[in-house]
This record gives sequence, structure tokens and C-alpha cells, in this order.
Amino acid sequence: MDKMCIVLLCPGNLNFGDNAILHTWLKVFASVLSQRDEVVILGAEPGYVMQFVHEYPFRITITDALHRYVWNHAACTDNAEALLDSLLDCEHFSGDRFEPAITTLNQLFTRASFLHVLGGGVLNYKWKDQHIIFAAAVRLADKYRKEIVLTGQTIGPLCPEDEVWLRPWFSKASLIDLRDECSLSYLKTCCENTIVTVDDTFLLDLLKDRREYRVRTECEPISDGPHINVCVHGWNIAEESYTKAIEVLAAFLQGYWESHTDTRLFLCEFSPTDRDVEYAHRLQECLKGEAKENCVVLSLGNYSTEFGVRLIQSAVMNIGTRFHMAVFSLLAGRTTISLILDDYYQVKLNGIHSLFSSSACFPVGGLTMEMLNGCLTEEKPEKVDAVFDKRPSGKLFRYYKATEACWSMRSKILWRVCLGYCYENSLGVEQNLNLAAYWYDRAGGN
Repeated sequence: MDKMCIVLLCPGNLNFGDNAILHTWLKVFASVLSQRDEVVILGAEPGYVMQFVHEYPFRITITDALHRYVWNHAACTDNAEALLDSLLDCEHFSGDRFEPAITTLNQLFTRASFLHVLGGGVLNYKWKDQHIIFAAAVRLADKYRKEIVLTGQTIGPLCPEDEVWLRPWFSKASLIDLRDECSLSYLKTCCENTIVTVDDTFLLDLLKDRREYRVRTECEPISDGPHINVCVHGWNIAEESYTKAIEVLAAFLQGYWESHTDTRLFLCEFSPTDRDVEYAHRLQECLKGEAKENCVVLSLGNYSTEFGVRLIQSAVMNIGTRFHMAVFSLLAGRTTISLILDDYYQVKLNGIHSLFSSSACFPVGGLTMEMLNGCLTEEKPEKVDAVFDKRPSGKLFRYYKATEACWSMRSKILWRVCLGYCYENSLGVEQNLNLAAYWYDRAGGN
């Protein structure tokens, strides 16, 4: 019997980190799904997402029906409950131009095996519309009695009324997997099966031989010599604070380059919508002489996820405001300096740095040369192996157990081979998976 998984994305999936999360789970699904199975992606920008969806051994459908319906009707009503109710009744908005979206969504959830709310940090006080989109997907899945799982979530900061409103929707989930301890405070007793592991992108290398993980970045340099990556993006903070931080950061990079003149500087754009390029050019203008000439602005949206990960993990140092730059850098044991823009980023960045016992995490408003120079002598993270060996495999195991009833027998066999590899690390996972799939298909299994 064909299986269909519905994946709910962050809004638009418009940055490198969100692309990496989606890419991670599509790789996981590629290990256990067949050509007869389907993954339906609910996202705000199908055209943009399509750029990052390559050939997989299953069907992929991308639709913005849920996001567009909620956004258009949320502007017409203050009653979120009424809007959610309308999604369950195809006749509710009879004659409405968005009625086809309601029909489409109900048809999709009727066929679905389960709903997977992909990792990210959109459930906070800043984006109320995302609360409704999340609740709408959960409401539809609950109507048709589908399993609901959330992975790699950062929840909060939330105001008290948001926390109360979201709690019933969290309680519908059979698994809530968090990527930081702070998020636990908002869940309380909402879902008994709540765990704290790591960001979803930690799974990217889980299907590779872990013995090669720590050395592979050394063998795959992205440029001819050593390089530093910097990414700062626009956000709702005082312009004066940001201007001063850029000047301090430029002075630090200038001084570092003058002592390491063979080092290239990549100013990275993570998102085309967050003014990354604007701030990259502002930083570049603060540099002088050959240091400025040796600076390259790089849009990661023009490259594959693998390229972006390698760029970060093969760097001498990574500095910036982006969460996933810190994730990939810390995983590779690189010098990692994170700049906190506000309370939202404080939760995310402090969470990932504390996981690796790193203290190189500073508010943009109070950045100094002393802080940056101190990071050059800070010991590299020592917990990389322990984090990588235990947490991602545990995440995958709990995910499978929460959705076990939703998979075909063939997929269950492949899941168990995959999980057995993660824990035992005996033969190569590709060899095991291919062998299991070959014999199951040859025996005529479904």
C-alpha cells in the first residue's frame, strides 16, 4: 500500500538553514520510501522550495494551499477558531475563491499516513500567523486521526496567552522533539512523549560512517587556502547598535587578516529576504586594502546544501547571527562566534553553544574587540563525539517508534536496518539498506 507523509515547513523555507532541515529529512525518507510513496510539502513558496528538491526515490508534491488560505482569511477575521473550523467543512465558504484550497487540504489529509511538523523556531510571540498555520495542520490531521510528530523544535519565547492557546494543539502530538532545554518550560504536561535532542540537521551525516565524520571536512577544502565565514543579517534592533557591531567586527577581521594574509573572507548570504547581502557589503566597506580585496560575498542559495555545509565546516572560523552556521561549525569543532540579535536568537544560539560547552555567544549591542579576541584562545568544543554519537540516533529511534504504525512492512524493515546501523555501526548503511530492499522486493513484498 502506498504511503504519504505530509511535511509542514517554516514560512516559505526562505533561508539556507531551513533548506538544510528539509534536505535532511528528504534524505532520511529516501532511505525507507519507495517510488510508490509520496511526500507532500506544505510551504509558502512552492517555486522557491522546488529549487532545493532534487530527484528522490519517491514522489514529491509541494503546495501553498494551507499558508495562502490562512493568510488570506486571517486578515478577514479575528476569530482564529472560526478560521480553523472552516478548514474542516468544504461548504463553509461556499463560493469563496479559496474553497478549492479547503477541498485540496481535506483530500490530502484523508490520504496521509501522518503529519510531520518540521524543525525550526517559528512558534514564538513574533509570528502569530504561524501559530494558526501550525494549529490548522494539526486540526486537519486530528480530524482524520493521523499521527502528529514535531521534530527539532525551538518553542518560544511566548507570551502567556500564546502559551495557553497553543497548549491544546501540542497535546495532540504523539512526539514532540525539542532542540533545546528552554523550550520545555512551555510544554509542561502537554505531551507525555516530549524529548530534548538536537537540531534536525544533525541527522545529515548520520547515514554516513561516523568514523569518517570528524576528518572528512579536513579532506574537502572549499577554497585554495584557509578561510573565514561571516554572516550577519537584518533584524529589528537599533541601527546604531548594529552599526557599531559591524565596525568592531570589521576591525577584528582586519587585524586577523594582517596576521594571516593567506586567509580568504567569505561574507555569506543565508536568506534573500533578510538583508544579508546589504549587511555583507556594509561590513566589506569597513575593511581596508588587501583585506577588502580578499573578501567575497557568497549567496548560499545558489549552491547545494552539501556545499554550504562544507563551506562552514572547512573554515578556520565562523562568525555570525545565524543559528545553522553555529550548528555546522560547532559540529566540526571549528572556532564559532555567535552574535545575539534579540531574545528570540538568544534562546536558539545559547542553546546550541551550551550543548557544546562553548561560551562564544555575545549580544550584538555590547560587542567588543576583547570578546572577539578572547574567542581565538578558547578551547575547541570537546563534546562533539558524545553529542553526535548519542543524540541524533536517539532522535531517529523515537521518531520511528512514534510513527511505526504508519509505515509499510518494507519501510519498517528498512527503518530497522537503518536504526541498527546507527546504534551498532557495523557495515555501511547504504550496503545494508540496498541489500534489505533488494531481497524484500524480490520476495514480492509490499
